[in-house]
Amino acid sequence: MPAVVSRDLLLLADELEALMRAGVPLGGGLRSASRNWRGGLRAAAERLGARLDSGVPLEEALQDQEDIPPLFAAIVTAGLKSDRTAEVLADFSDSTRRLLSLRETLLRSLMYPAILLMLCFGLFIGLLLVLLPALAGTFESFRLTAPAWLGPAEALAATIHLWGWTLPLAAAVVGAWLVADPTRLLNLPGIAGIQRQLQLANASELLAVLIDSRTPLPLSLRLTASCLTSPALRAALNRVEEHLSRGGDAAAALAREATIPPVWRSLFVASGRDSQRLSEGLRSAAELYRRRAATRAAFAGRLVPTVLVSVVGGGTAFLYASSVFVPMADLWRQLGSPQP
Repeated sequence: MPAVVSRDLLLLADELEALMRAGVPLGGGLRSASRNWRGGLRAAAERLGARLDSGVPLEEALQDQEDIPPLFAAIVTAGLKSDRTAEVLADFSDSTRRLLSLRETLLRSLMYPAILLMLCFGLFIGLLLVLLPALAGTFESFRLTAPAWLGPAEALAATIHLWGWTLPLAAAVVGAWLVADPTRLLNLPGIAGIQRQLQLANASELLAVLIDSRTPLPLSLRLTASCLTSPALRAALNRVEEHLSRGGDAAAALAREATIPPVWRSLFVASGRDSQRLSEGLRSAAELYRRRAATRAAFAGRLVPTVLVSVVGGGTAFLYASSVFVPMADLWRQLGSPQP
């Protein structure tokens, strides 16, 4: 059974949000929309629509769908608890769009360096197969002292049948592995921070929605934790929820959790028991995290292609200089030197 991927979840979330805002029955609406979808999303939407038409609640129907990620079901559940599911789905869609846009930007930025790298590798093969034998023959014909690098280079050329095809194949496998799962590219060093900022924005917005709907704070924290992808942050919120369920203080519990973002700790301390003030602060925090994510994404979109092109282009220029001009300079130097 094919899993529903992020782009498909975006379509599903948008459709559910539109149906809820329009007050249209979800089962029939999903089955109608599924006719325009393909793959795992179409099958999942048809099964979900059939379950809803049979009277199964949306929360239970989503949890029964093995090909729909539990995170999506948890987000819908939190929305249902607050009676503002459409708003929660809209926030999820916005975050998913931002992540998909960042991923597409990164993929586009990798295309040109990848082409340069392939050309560089092909030229390196050409140097070993064409230029190297000519240089070796020239040194031998003029009975000149061969440079120290010529022997290892000839040994490398002799094994080209082993690595000449395995290295491109390995690079293709790694590239396909990164592209196959959208989350892998977004978890690379320097990029994962953007995903965390968007996750914190969603969590802040969701917690504010739950508090506004007068959902008890322990339950609000538990529902918010279930919608997080970070195991450490999810575990920290669950510990805070357990502390509150035993009658403890939220600010004190949050202060002990280093994983909890400092903004949250400050908000709980400053708001005290004023839920409205806490909700407003969380919405402001959500906007702050979104701005941070947008700024970092724009910076990464400019930095990644610049660095990769500089490294690959500079490496190509260095390879040519060291493979062509250095041997030729050595050859000319020896030819111009007095022979014994």
